[in-house]
Amino acid sequence: MLGNEVSFILAFLAGLLGVIQGMMNAHIGKVQGQYGMIIGVSTAQIAVASFLLWRMKSASPLQLQVVPWMVVAGVLGVGIMFGTSYATGKIGTLPVFVLIIAGQMIASSVIDHFGIMGLPETLLLFPNLEVYYLYWSVCFA
Repeated sequence: MLGNEVSFILAFLAGLLGVIQGMMNAHIGKVQGQYGMIIGVSTAQIAVASFLLWRMKSASPLQLQVVPWMVVAGVLGVGIMFGTSYATGKIGTLPVFVLIIAGQMIASSVIDHFGIMGLPETLLLFPNLEVYYLYWSVCFA
């Protein structure tokens, strides 16, 4: 059970860090421009990944079947960074992250319902829809 508790804490912290990163990226985007922000943030990510690789001394061998997914994930990451920082700079943090959470809930429901990419299959049942309705009514009331 400890693994689940740690996962819940990490997910919560990722949410907090996501808002902080979105705010910082919006600021950098206003000062440096959106493309400059993407290049700068990506450079920092490469530096951290290189440091971790250096500290680990060895990485697991690259499996060729995941390379296309790495490319897609990287492109999606750039899109998320750009969209979040641009929208945050225009409409503020709260509306952007409410909409991000709404989009994540819809995408998560579909992914979990069908068990896409080997994730556990969790059927979307009527009680779950009621939770979504409650969420939407609170967000847009």
